[in-house]
Amino acid sequence: MISSHCLIEPFRNQPSKTEIRNCMLKLFAFHGKLQRDARRDARRESQSLTEDELPSLWILATSASAALLNSFGAKTQAKLA
Repeated sequence: MISSHCLIEPFRNQPSKTEIRNCMLKLFAFHGKLQRDARRDARRESQSLTEDELPSLWILATSASAALLNSFGAKTQAKLA
């Protein structure tokens, strides 16, 4: 889960659609900052930021209904052993 950079948003109960959108907004704002920083640094050090280097978002909640997950197009992943 944290083998790469990520944002973790914990919820005690099922988050609302608005709360999830707010988490996504934070993620995209952070992506924008990292990309701007990388462009600025690239001018000095020939560095650039790839999609794989952008952090992912983990929303941790005690529950999430199928309707909520489907509303965001979420897909389940098999558990890693």
